Amino acid sequence: SFCSNCGFQNTARTSNKKTILNQKRNARNNLPIVAVFVVTILLCIIGFNVFANRHCKLCDKEVFKDGLCRNHYTNNVVNDNVRDYTSGNKSFSDSLKDIYDKSYTKDEKKQIEDSINSIKDSFSSFFK
Repeated sequence: SFCSNCGFQNTARTSNKKTILNQKRNARNNLPIVAVFVVTILLCIIGFNVFANRHCKLCDKEVFKDGLCRNHYTNNVVNDNVRDYTSGNKSFSDSLKDIYDKSYTKDEKKQIEDSINSIKDSFSSFFK
């Protein structure tokens, strides 16, 4: 910042360097604010996608599968399988199996199986 020949202080060059250094420091100081802002925007986008479409497309009930409530979803599954059966594309038993597989969750299927086994056990004494 001083001239090597005459010793004159060059303030213009010093003030430019200080300004550049201050700008770099300010940019680094603003980095956490920008990061928090970006993360907040991303969380809002993710949250909207996770919690959006919680109601059936056709009514106001809670979504079961494919954006539909249990009733509308099951109606679609049944209609598709009846159409396949009547057109000869599926057997009756395959249609029933498909309806059962698509219309119940794993937990519900387990409860149904447990109930059937319990009934079998209850009536097994009659058939001995």
